[in-house]
Amino acid sequence: MDSSSSPVFVPNSEVRTLYSKSVDQEYRILIALPMNYAESNDRYPVLYVLDADMAFAYVTDLVRSAASMRALGILSSDPLLLYVPNLIVVGIGYPATLFDQPRLWWSLRTRDLTPTQNLDDARGLRMEGSSGGNAGKFLRFMRDELVPYVNSKYRTDPKDATIVGHSGGGLFALYVLFHQPETFRRYVVSSPSLWWDKKVIFKMERNYASKHTELHAKLFLSVGSLEMQMVSNLKELVKTLEQRKYVGLQWESHVFEDEGHISVWGTAICRGITSVFSKSNTKAT
Repeated sequence: MDSSSSPVFVPNSEVRTLYSKSVDQEYRILIALPMNYAESNDRYPVLYVLDADMAFAYVTDLVRSAASMRALGILSSDPLLLYVPNLIVVGIGYPATLFDQPRLWWSLRTRDLTPTQNLDDARGLRMEGSSGGNAGKFLRFMRDELVPYVNSKYRTDPKDATIVGHSGGGLFALYVLFHQPETFRRYVVSSPSLWWDKKVIFKMERNYASKHTELHAKLFLSVGSLEMQMVSNLKELVKTLEQRKYVGLQWESHVFEDEGHISVWGTAICRGITSVFSKSNTKAT
């Protein structure tokens, strides 16, 4: 880096280190506050973003752009401007990142985001570094440690939290939904790894349905049309939710044409955040 350059950073953001007793793991927590945070006394909904290495800056810029346009008086029919309020964005990451220690990052991520151990993935390929199964502990970390920590340090609306997850993160978000749905008010689930461990998440949904007729949440489900088996898996979940008719569940689903597992990510998150903050969700495939 020469003398005329400077590093790029996310303005009005912080990096904190939080040790979890539940997982016995140190996490790198990225926090972005609304640009007007210091000048206001408002309380803000919180958006919890998994895979912070990839998603934090993008999601932060997305919600801040909408807020800035509104502040300038630039109003349009763009649903992002119409529905998504000022938010506190919290990204959850590890000391090892995707970019500097990808194998360790993959191992930690697989461990935390999956509900059961699974030595082989759906295509019979050995998972590197971890067989998974730590979602219960990771959920305890979020519920009992991270969320209370954020609520104690910042002016949050403790009744309005959203989780955003893609791929394994989407699987984890559904795990939360079918175990302790009150943890979050809104769920953005992109290309979830429903195939994990012979589609064990469907078994967990059936167990939840055997005990509950209500599911109070706003949910957005999506997948890219080029994601092969993941498309049929998502459609199976959509059919299941249509049959359940859970009281209190508002949801929408969408298949993004000509998008794959990586290319769909940004579009799905933008559409998903907009959907769960809109006044209502309507089922769509």
